[in-house]
Amino acid sequence: MKLSNLEEKFGTNGLIGARGEDKSFMILNQVFDHVIDDRQNSEAQSNGWDFQVTQPSWSSYIKIVVKTNLYHTPQGFKFPLEMEKYNQPGDFIKSQAHRFMHISQQTNDYLYYDHYLLRNYISQQLNQSNHPTHQLIKEAPGGDNAKLLWIHTTDQQFKTFLKIFPEN
Repeated sequence: MKLSNLEEKFGTNGLIGARGEDKSFMILNQVFDHVIDDRQNSEAQSNGWDFQVTQPSWSSYIKIVVKTNLYHTPQGFKFPLEMEKYNQPGDFIKSQAHRFMHISQQTNDYLYYDHYLLRNYISQQLNQSNHPTHQLIKEAPGGDNAKLLWIHTTDQQFKTFLKIFPEN
């Protein structure tokens, strides 16, 4: 069995990510007229997107990055945004993707949002020294030296940005 590039690079977490990207590719092909798979495109990967999608009425493609990190909680869903890693801007800050798609590894639940809108909103909140959003940022477990901002889909300040597609 051939290992995916993600699995080769990141082990078990890479395998989970590759499976999420495969699920997302199937979903995107059902929704959009044309999907470009950029998972093997080094320029796309270094600039933070996995797929490009378009519809006949659109004049350009939308770039989408997939994260297999959507978790079900009794209150709804939660997912992390990588704000920083090794004292450098994290994926959420540096990605050039137009949309982020978070998918659950256990189910077919997924959500997406406009990356630029949410990133600008969060940046505005974090520029206020006492804003409660600062309290949502936590160190990543496992010595990954990353700072993650955890978003809960029930949090009123983020609800309007999120487009949620539950499995059922």
